Amino acid sequence: MTETNKNYKDRLFRRIFKEKENILALYNAMNHSNYTDLDQLEILDNENDVIYLNYKGDVSFIIDPCLFLYEHQSSYNPNMGVRGLIYFAQMYNSYMEKHNLNRFGSKLLRLPVPKFVVFYNGTTWQEEETEIRLSDCFARSAGEPCVEVVAKMININYGKNKELMEHCKPLRDYAIFVNTVRCYVQTMELRLAVTKAIDDCIKQDCLKEFLIKYRSEVLELMMDSYSLENYQKIVEYEKHELEGKINELQTSNAELQTSNAELQTSNAELQNSYAEAKTVIGELKNENTEVKTENTELKNKNAELQEIIEQMQKQMQEMRKE
Repeated sequence: MTETNKNYKDRLFRRIFKEKENILALYNAMNHSNYTDLDQLEILDNENDVIYLNYKGDVSFIIDPCLFLYEHQSSYNPNMGVRGLIYFAQMYNSYMEKHNLNRFGSKLLRLPVPKFVVFYNGTTWQEEETEIRLSDCFARSAGEPCVEVVAKMININYGKNKELMEHCKPLRDYAIFVNTVRCYVQTMELRLAVTKAIDDCIKQDCLKEFLIKYRSEVLELMMDSYSLENYQKIVEYEKHELEGKINELQTSNAELQTSNAELQTSNAELQNSYAEAKTVIGELKNENTEVKTENTELKNKNAELQEIIEQMQKQMQEMRKE
């Protein structure tokens, strides 16, 4: 992972939208505006100003009077609100330093309004447009948070958000190029697929000037991008495998706990039965003792009766003699 990131150059989206003309075209398409003066666009230096733990905002600029952050994602990330919070904190810090604004002063600061847009072109299905909120990461039981970041996520896969694509040729061309690479890579080796996609798009006037000028760079960008995507897919696969094993172990543990509870219940029942049996045996022993006592008494009475009978017989014999 470290080696891949070390060699990973700027992604194609960031490379295309470094150009002011393309940023302004995308901004106009997003906001239904018609800005043509490139000087009205203040590009923020992503290379130096907005870096946090090796993460960079893709495109950031100020216009009309808003601070825009455009971020590209090839996989769905529900934590974009967190990343946006970090990015905007860094950008505002740089902005205040650049304009000599005193955050500790008594005068109210006037800052550009933050706007956060995430352009998604991953392979998993997503809505054409959705919102990702920082507050979704907070514990809901704690009440309303005092900080919020809202990222508007727009699906820019080929065939999605057609109206936006119609009004921004650089974005439409980017979607077509990525889709072309994905189609070719299904049937041929990656480098050949990217090369053929570049040739096709140049012929179709899709990113033509950009691809001619930066052909070799784009080829390496796409090679690095797919290497990173494949690594992420492997990590995601292993994550799902591990989660599956954990779920199996948890299920087995739950079954064992249930069996243990059943065994404990059976053991308790057996112990109760044993206690009842001991009680019955005790009662039987007592009854047997009583029977033995009665039997002894009967034997004694029988002996007494026998003596009486013998005495009476002797008396009768004596009476006969007389």
